[in-house]
Amino acid sequence: MMNRYSWILFTLFFINTSLTAQNATLSIGTEKSCAGQEVLLTINGVDLLNVGALTLFINFDPAALTFVSLENIDPQFSEGISYNYMPEGSLVGVAWSNVVAASVPDSKLFDMKFQVNEGSCPVTFASGCEVVNSSFQPIAVNYANGAVEPGNPVISTQPQSITVIAGKNASFQVISPDASGYQWEQSMDNGMTWNALTDGGFFSGSQSNQLSITEIPVAFNDYQFRCFAGYENCFTISDIAILEVDSATAITDVEGSKPFFLSIWPNPFNKNLTVECNFTEVGTVYIKILSPAGQEIFTEKKETGIRGTVQFSLNLVQLPVGMYICLVELHTSTGITANAKKIIKE
Repeated sequence: MMNRYSWILFTLFFINTSLTAQNATLSIGTEKSCAGQEVLLTINGVDLLNVGALTLFINFDPAALTFVSLENIDPQFSEGISYNYMPEGSLVGVAWSNVVAASVPDSKLFDMKFQVNEGSCPVTFASGCEVVNSSFQPIAVNYANGAVEPGNPVISTQPQSITVIAGKNASFQVISPDASGYQWEQSMDNGMTWNALTDGGFFSGSQSNQLSITEIPVAFNDYQFRCFAGYENCFTISDIAILEVDSATAITDVEGSKPFFLSIWPNPFNKNLTVECNFTEVGTVYIKILSPAGQEIFTEKKETGIRGTVQFSLNLVQLPVGMYICLVELHTSTGITANAKKIIKE
C-alpha cells in the first residue's frame, strides 16, 4: 500500500508532468523591415513532442505584406508539408502529417517569407489551428503572435533653424540611435527641389549626423536643409531646418567694414552674365560659379586696379540649366572679402 510520502511524491510528479504538457508553444517571430524589402518570420516551437500532424492558419494584412513562400523548413517537417495562400481570408494555411512523429523541444519549424509593401503589420494565428500527437490526440498549444515592424531609424533630435552672421560658420545636427548612415540635402527654392550635398566648398560632414558650413555667404539666406537617416535600406527624413544669414550684423562684425556691393544680371540668364561690383580696395578678383552643394565648377580670374564700380562679363553657355551660386572674391594685401548671389540658368 502506498504510504503518505510516496503519495506526495507521486502527486508532485503528476502535477509537474501536467504542467510540462501544457507548456507546448508555437510562436511567430517579430522582425523590422521597410517597404520594398523581403522579410523572414520564424515559426518556432517549444515542447512540441511526439507530433503526428499539425494544421496552422496564419493571418496578415495583404495590403502591407505579400506572402512568398515557406523557407528553411526543419528536416522533420520537410516530408509531408504543404501550404497555400487563401486570399479570401488573407490566410496562409500550413498542413503537415507523417507516420514518423516529430519532436521540437525548442527550435524553428520553418520561416515564412513576405514581401513588405508598406507600414507595419501584425502576423497572427487564426482560429482552426490544431496539433495532434502520433495517436491523433490533440496537444494543448499556446499560440503567440508576431509582427513585421517598421525598420526606419528614429530621429530623437531634429535639426534646428539658425541665424548666422554672413562669413561665419554654422552647423546642423541630427541624433538617431538607430541610424548607420546619413545624407544631408539642401534646397535653394523653399523646398521645391532638393540637392544631395557632398563634402567640399562650403560643406563638410554631408554624410554624417552633423553638417558643417563654413564662411557662409549672404546668398545662403533662407536656404533649407534636411537629413536622411538610414539603416540598411530603410530611412527617415528629418525636419527641415532654415538657415537665416544676417548680412546687416556682418557690417560691423567683419573688421568694421561693409562687404562690397554686388549686382548680377540678367537673372535668370541664358548664356551671358554681367557681374557688377563696387570695390573700396584694389586687388585681384576671382569670380566663381558653385553648384548648390558648394562645389566649384567654374572660376575666372580678373585683375583690376580700379576702385569703385566695375563690371565683368561671363559666358556661361556651357553650364547646364539649373540653380547656382555666383561667388565674387576680392584678394587684397589685407585679406579676402567676398559676396555671393544665387543665379538661375534657363
